[in-house]
Amino acid sequence: MAVTKEMDITDAVLRHARENPPSTEVVKNRERVALAIRKYTKERLGLTLTSGQERALETFASREGVLLKLSHGAMIPHLGVFRLHVKAGEICSDTDNRMVSLYLIDDQYYYNWYPEITRLGFHLSGKPPSEQKSAITIPIPKEHKTKPLLDIPPPETKIFDRLENQIMGRFGPNLDHFLKEYGKSKGDVDKNLFKDGLRREMEILRTGAEVTHNYADFCARYQIGSFRRTNPDAADKVLFLSFWDFKDLFVDRFQTLFHKSEEVSRIKNEVEAAQENPDTTTTKEHKDDAPPLWFLCDCGRRNRGQRRGEEVSFTCRCGKTTTGHFGEVRFVPDITGTQSVSGSALGLSGRIVGSSLPYTQVADRMQKEIFDSEPATRFVLKSHPVYYGVGETREGDGRASLFRALCETKASVLGAALKSPWDVNPHVHSCYLEPQT
Repeated sequence: MAVTKEMDITDAVLRHARENPPSTEVVKNRERVALAIRKYTKERLGLTLTSGQERALETFASREGVLLKLSHGAMIPHLGVFRLHVKAGEICSDTDNRMVSLYLIDDQYYYNWYPEITRLGFHLSGKPPSEQKSAITIPIPKEHKTKPLLDIPPPETKIFDRLENQIMGRFGPNLDHFLKEYGKSKGDVDKNLFKDGLRREMEILRTGAEVTHNYADFCARYQIGSFRRTNPDAADKVLFLSFWDFKDLFVDRFQTLFHKSEEVSRIKNEVEAAQENPDTTTTKEHKDDAPPLWFLCDCGRRNRGQRRGEEVSFTCRCGKTTTGHFGEVRFVPDITGTQSVSGSALGLSGRIVGSSLPYTQVADRMQKEIFDSEPATRFVLKSHPVYYGVGETREGDGRASLFRALCETKASVLGAALKSPWDVNPHVHSCYLEPQT
């Protein structure tokens, strides 16, 4: 049997776990996180763990469990992000229940980081949403756009009928474009296939908006439910948790980073100085002696704070100055804080990521030098799915949204395509291009 990239990853992760067995503290941390996962799934998402996830949760909380981690913003993802779920779950499925993945849903993200979180992903006669003057979106009121997604309410259910009508209104022009692109006739296309798919996906969104209490959970519920439909076996091996809930479990570790801000700054400056091209670093915005944390103003905006002894102080763009002791001011860690704490607190043995950026060197050194914990290897999934359907050009769309694809492609067909080998770009086709049974 030929050795695959997936097999190499599995071997590397298991080797890291053997060489770095979890301490008693790490096992206790896993037990606390397992309880939080169960609570998040039930109380915030309105879902129940599958029987496979129940088994995975037992593995997660055990000393023998081997943990992979991945994370991304709370959004209705494009297929490249969604594929991270699929490949992580697939790798874990081949280890006799020894390995499980934790997916942190980044509910601390902001709309202005990823405006695409509101886009449902429909092209218009070959034009992607980013080039359209009026792309079809799930609106976020202006007054909420400076807040983290956790603090933004889910969409009002009344908008979904309007969105469904807007999307169906574009099917005609998109169909004309499709027929011209592929040399087909209208008799080759059953409009009801798309109409039924759209109605099904829209109903799932509507239910999510009814049972969740913020925009992040609304998006997460759709991601997780879709994963269970496309790749049920892989979905049994991936556990989901709100980033905010994770952060609240390990405030003591983030407080350590707060008090060791000078050491963090030294590490960041040394990494930046060693980089061949400092202009590419994501750490240059970091000020000396500033903790690897963001502090939230009452208006919702995040700010880099300056530590003054036991206090932090910052002046927000809104004009308000905030000063308070650590714990009195709402905070979220930056990516280096998140990765160093998650790696050390849970004893991670691998990470599945979409890219590797300069800050990863900082996070690894923080984990090793501040928390005395061996960082795990990152495995970069560089291949990306390309979607071909009604409305896209013949070259396809490399950033097609999950929602858009499921309107026109059977869930099992999409799932099978996304399981393509690690280095292969999956090609996903509409039901109008490939028969799907």
